[in-house]
Amino acid sequence: MNSDKVKKEFQRSDLLSPVEAAELVGVVRSTVNYWIRYYGLKSVRSPGGRYKVRYGDLENFLTLHHKDHRIRIKRQNAHYTIAVIEPNKHVCESYKKYLGKNYELYFVKDYAAAAAEIASSHAALVIIEPMLGTIDGFKVLKAIRSEPSLATTLVMILSTRYNEEDVVKGFETGANDYVKKPLGEREINARVKNLLRFVVDA
Repeated sequence: MNSDKVKKEFQRSDLLSPVEAAELVGVVRSTVNYWIRYYGLKSVRSPGGRYKVRYGDLENFLTLHHKDHRIRIKRQNAHYTIAVIEPNKHVCESYKKYLGKNYELYFVKDYAAAAAEIASSHAALVIIEPMLGTIDGFKVLKAIRSEPSLATTLVMILSTRYNEEDVVKGFETGANDYVKKPLGEREINARVKNLLRFVVDA
C-alpha cells in the first residue's frame, strides 16, 4: 500500500466499506470485492449485511500480494463468468450469441455434479433451466445453494415452465430471478447486468 494513499486516522481495527478500501488503494470497488471473493481478503458482514474490511487485514493482504500484479487489475472491463445449465442445444447457441460478447460462458456438463463444476469455474452467475429431463433442476439448484463456496453466487432461472407454484419454489430454493422463455438479446443482457450489480455491491 502506497503511503501517500493511506489516511493516517485509520486504525488497524477500523472497518472499511469496499468503496473506502478501494479509494485508499487506488482501485475500483469491484476489485476489492474480487479480492474478497477469489484472493482471500478477510472480510466481515456488518449488521446490515454488507461486507466490511478491517484496515489491518487490508494492509496485510497488500503486503502479502505486493508482487502479484493480478490483484492490481481494475475490473471495469473484465469479463464475469456465467455458468449455464441448459439441456437444449439451440438455447445454448442463443446464449452464446446473446451473452458471449460480454461474458465468459461455462456450460455445465454433469448436472448431478453441477455444484462442483460451477465452483471450479468461479462463475459469478448461474443460468439454469429446471427441466433437465430425468433430473430435477430444483434439486440441482438446492445442491448449488448447499455448497458453501457458492453461497453468494447469483442464480437466474430461465424456463418455459412458468407458473406461480414453480416461481415461488424457485425463489424459495435460492434463485435471485425467475424469467420466462423465450426472451430477446436486450432483455437477457439487461437482466444479467442488473443481477451482476449485486456482485459488485455484495
